[in-house]
Amino acid sequence: MLSHSSGLTKLQEGVSLKLEENRQRGEKMREHRKEYLKLDERLSTLSDRLTHNVMVPFTSKAFMPGSLIHTNEILVLLGENYFVETSSKHAREICSRRIKQCDKVLEELKKELELVQGWKQQTRQLQQEGEQCLDITEEMSDAQL
Repeated sequence: MLSHSSGLTKLQEGVSLKLEENRQRGEKMREHRKEYLKLDERLSTLSDRLTHNVMVPFTSKAFMPGSLIHTNEILVLLGENYFVETSSKHAREICSRRIKQCDKVLEELKKELELVQGWKQQTRQLQQEGEQCLDITEEMSDAQL
């Protein structure tokens, strides 16, 4: 199988690189999740409507109906530089879906981490077994053949 120590060393280096890559991706995803949770908390304090009907003072004694606009418009990135203006309620729904997606990716990264750690343990065992084994070589002359 892997009789050369250089091949085993390359395998161990590859597994270590994969392990480090997995940890970095997990850390980045945890940071994204944390930011989405902060955003969700902020969005929960905003109202649900984009406009509000009010009575606007026209003079000191006269009022007329009007509306406040742009009170709750949030620009949400959908991906690939596509944005949509929406209410905070809908933005919270989008945010919660993204939090669920982060949780799903973190769970997959956890499974991958366990798998890579198993690979690392296997390569360590192969190295230990290789150190315990000895190669027996006997030289034979042409007359013995």
